[in-house]
Amino acid sequence: MSKIFASDQKSILGGYPVTAEILKEAYIAELTAHEHYNGYCLKAIEEDYPNLAYFFRAF
Repeated sequence: MSKIFASDQKSILGGYPVTAEILKEAYIAELTAHEHYNGYCLKAIEEDYPNLAYFFRAF
């Protein structure tokens, strides 16, 4: 479990378990998207597309 959720797990899960689970899933989805965009950026740099790399870095 992420450090963000571990410290306040009781208080978060006490009243809104569905909301907490949705937030966890959204957090993981955002991390995955960030990793993908970073990979796209590196590939664009490798293939000599600096403007496209800048575009992906902005995300």
